[in-house]
Amino acid sequence: MPNNRLMDNYGWVQNTSNLSTVRDTLELVPEYGILHLELREKIRQFRESNNNLPKRWTWDARCRIKAIHALGLVSLNRNIQGYNLISLGHKLKACSKSEVYHRRIRILTEEEIEVFKEGLLTNAPVVRVLDLLNNDRKNEHKGLSKYDVGMQLGFVGDVGFTHIDPYWVVNNGYSFSDKEGDADKWARTILSWLTQVGWVKKYGYKNISGKRLRIYTCCSEIESVLRYKASSIERHVPGEMLCSNHHSFPKLVQKRRYLILNALKENYKTLNELKETLSLNDIHSSGEICLFEIINLKNAGFRIEDNGGYYKLKDRISLDFKERSTDDPDSDINKVDMLIEEMVVKYNRSIPPKLVDHLIRFGYDGSKGTDFEGVVAEFFNFLGYEAEYLGQGRGRVADILVNYKHPTVYANSYAVIVDAKATSSRYSFPASDKRKMKEYIRTHGPQLLSAHIPRHAFSFVSSKFINDVKPHFKEIENETGLRGVAIPVLILLDLGDKICKREKRIDTLYDIFQTNDILSLN
Repeated sequence: MPNNRLMDNYGWVQNTSNLSTVRDTLELVPEYGILHLELREKIRQFRESNNNLPKRWTWDARCRIKAIHALGLVSLNRNIQGYNLISLGHKLKACSKSEVYHRRIRILTEEEIEVFKEGLLTNAPVVRVLDLLNNDRKNEHKGLSKYDVGMQLGFVGDVGFTHIDPYWVVNNGYSFSDKEGDADKWARTILSWLTQVGWVKKYGYKNISGKRLRIYTCCSEIESVLRYKASSIERHVPGEMLCSNHHSFPKLVQKRRYLILNALKENYKTLNELKETLSLNDIHSSGEICLFEIINLKNAGFRIEDNGGYYKLKDRISLDFKERSTDDPDSDINKVDMLIEEMVVKYNRSIPPKLVDHLIRFGYDGSKGTDFEGVVAEFFNFLGYEAEYLGQGRGRVADILVNYKHPTVYANSYAVIVDAKATSSRYSFPASDKRKMKEYIRTHGPQLLSAHIPRHAFSFVSSKFINDVKPHFKEIENETGLRGVAIPVLILLDLGDKICKREKRIDTLYDIFQTNDILSLN
């Protein structure tokens, strides 16, 4: 018999996307407290009685339990390692239920919908998704997919909040229903909840390399909901919500974020004052780390005001944190996490945090080659290029073709043939990779000319390179006639920052891609 204890994470839900399922789960919770394992067993029995017990029933039960907690229907009871019904849960259980079903899913009554609307606003990630949709509605109004939302949802630097570019999904032969990052899964569940209560609606499709991807928009009333109703409802924040257990040092990060949120509840604080708060609680920090955490908390749905370097939490929150022994972040494996923190803060005003995270995390991990290829393509697209990720299974083709097409002057168009190399050590240009690059150039050169792109270069993108790259580039130039450039991840980020700040323009950058050296931005 397993030990009865609460789960490692709460607040983030996947799989339990139907609110009628949430209601069914809530009805298994008695008026008095219930142990975690008891509730899990009740869910098993319920599924079994309905002849739909899945093989991974324990995972399914965990998702259902997280859902009733995330929607403010139960609270954690740490004394019994279980759950208590709270006022909103009592209110939902008292609601009438309809007998109307659509595709075997019970349709919610208006009474239930009103309770769920209140419950949704107790969850910070839901508020974040509504903010993203509302901003899109007021600005471009293009609609957002689960991937668009997932890219901007959750904690940066935490491998429990991954995002996948939809172009990568298509070009690797997957479908949108079977390939998602964890943050994309959270986004999908929240979008489903919001659609069921009428706050979000389907908004057509986006074309992704010939495949249709569903997009969503919010109703106009969301402006008022966010400004007034969301501000009046208290959000429940357990410490387990503040970092996934996949992080290299989750207990430390959870405590750090708890202390920052607690400090920002009361008064405006500077980064130095937050640093002092952490220091008084024996947590080494810096102004840079405090700013990184503010960025992360905003991504998770906490609305934090920045008034000229003075920060304050605008939301009403109820923090539920249990002190645990913290973990030591000073191991080699955590150097990448610390680099991510530093770079997210450095480029906070120009580059989306998850792009920064994934470029570094995947680029510095030799086992993440395919993921790195996808995020390099995504980054070049973000910068304004037409970056085509060619994916796997297409024969001898480059990882990525990065195209710039001048709107009026054909001769000014250019393309870069990119080979992305994830590695934890310095990339050293093995002979097989140089041979492949020569083949890529011979394959894609004529194709690019046919597409009216006359100027070509090539590039290797990696975490780091050996000191002298020139002989390797000269060898490729001698056989193909093309020159190229080596782009370390950190310099690629710096290039992106300068483009976003309009210090550099992509129509003028062709020459920097053909130096036969490591990229220089001077």
